[in-house]
Amino acid sequence: MSSQADSGCWESPAVQTHLNNLQRIIVQMSVNCAWCKKCSIIASTIIFIGYRASSSYYSANISIISLPLIFFCMLDAYYLSFEREFKTIYNSFIQNLAKDNQLNHQIFYIPVQEGFIFRLISISKSILAPSVFLFYLVLAILSFWLIHSG
Repeated sequence: MSSQADSGCWESPAVQTHLNNLQRIIVQMSVNCAWCKKCSIIASTIIFIGYRASSSYYSANISIISLPLIFFCMLDAYYLSFEREFKTIYNSFIQNLAKDNQLNHQIFYIPVQEGFIFRLISISKSILAPSVFLFYLVLAILSFWLIHSG
């Protein structure tokens, strides 16, 4: 194929729209991850303020602070797993576009992996990502230390 045909495929409005849609999804997943981190900090702060205001109600109850942290950690990992999957789909589409493969069947089709086991494995891998694991570990240690420091 000629280079003019190759560049025409890249400049196709359908291809550009498909790439923009994938990029928007990836950005939205990143925004959702940041939202989870923000909400977990807010929840930890509210719990800490409540603990300081009424120490008899919250005394020695670790689940009060650990439940929101676990919830937001899992939600963050869920969004990160989708972000990684969409990045893989995006990169695969770009590679196929560079190889000049027939892309008519891939435009406006996003092949997301389905299945409970696949999603569970994907979330488990995402929990171990530094952006999730280290953030929530530090937040949990800091929260428990602030509550138990008296």
